[in-house]
Amino acid sequence: MYTKTQWKDHIVDASGNVIQQGTPVNANNMNKIEDELAYLDSFVSSIVRGESTFNSTNGRTISHSLGHTNYIVIIVPLQDTGGDLGDVYISKAANTFTVYNTGGFTGSFRYQLMT
Repeated sequence: MYTKTQWKDHIVDASGNVIQQGTPVNANNMNKIEDELAYLDSFVSSIVRGESTFNSTNGRTISHSLGHTNYIVIIVPLQDTGGDLGDVYISKAANTFTVYNTGGFTGSFRYQLMT
């Protein structure tokens, strides 16, 4: 878990006396930031996005190459559903997922998978 650095400004008075010692901007503190950014960047590469269309209770199967089922699927309709979307549910597999909706709406949706 990331441990946040409480950065402090270096403050001196008009005579040059240190009122508050600032947090050093050094290799250790900067590398901590770089390491966390690299760690977070590894998550960005595991995001899959795209668009498809609803297919009611027949479902719409979409392929991906994650190779596991430990992911989250986010579905967003791209137009007014006219109240006919119904419930949306997902069936996940290692390299595919299927989007079902209980209503008759067959318009488009955007999906995003995150691990």
